[in-house]
Amino acid sequence: MTRNYLFMGLKHNLKDAIERLGFKITRPGLYPELSLPDGNWIDPQKIVEYEILKYGKTFRMLQIGSNDGSSSDPVVDLLKKYTFEAILIEPQRVPFQSLLALHENRPLTRLLNCAVGKVDGLEKFYSVKPDRLSLFPGIGSTHFGFLKDQLISQLASVRPDLKNLENFLEISEVPTRSVQSVLEEFEFHTLNFLQIDTEGYDAEIIYSLDLEVVSPHIINFEHTHLSSTERETLYRYLEDKGFSVVFHGNSSGDSTAYMRQIFSKLLP
Repeated sequence: MTRNYLFMGLKHNLKDAIERLGFKITRPGLYPELSLPDGNWIDPQKIVEYEILKYGKTFRMLQIGSNDGSSSDPVVDLLKKYTFEAILIEPQRVPFQSLLALHENRPLTRLLNCAVGKVDGLEKFYSVKPDRLSLFPGIGSTHFGFLKDQLISQLASVRPDLKNLENFLEISEVPTRSVQSVLEEFEFHTLNFLQIDTEGYDAEIIYSLDLEVVSPHIINFEHTHLSSTERETLYRYLEDKGFSVVFHGNSSGDSTAYMRQIFSKLLP
């Protein structure tokens, strides 16, 4: 199978050799007006912005894992700058209250205080006990989710000296909604942009989507907590569903999938 994994940049030695011959390397990207002269791929947020300008108020976005809406949030500036339909989902109560306050004057932005699962119901949710957070530098209220082992592994990487890390976890039950259920409630029959940040559950959410019915034009997801095998499997799955995937590097922690039929100019 021909792979369409698109990696940022070019090999420096090849680029330098070509430019010594008097040529200038450029990469057209999705659209000529978004080309970058240094050959790098355009910032995915710029592509999302292009879609917003193209579709206007009919642009539809779903964000899963919004937290408080301001802490390193990839969509908050778009919501402030443009008017379009959006659904923001956040399961934690305290961050959700901040999210409510942030978007109280945006009637087209709908907020749901729940988690996203495979079905509507209740599911166990794991987080670090608030009075134990100070023991784990770099671990904050954003580190939570359905994956207990994933969270314990993160804690162990920060404090390998501590034992019985499960005792530091707080377990609660949160309501869950399937993506399909949410989209049907708000009558989102199409979806331009799907943003996912769920501490390792991103792949499960993508697999739960009926991509034959509602196929997002752009899917941005966190790959940090996926093993290399899990990431490769997810990439192949998305390719089989008509997407091309851009790996934005380990420092970014994100990957973006673009629907090939719409963004044909992205392909080499």
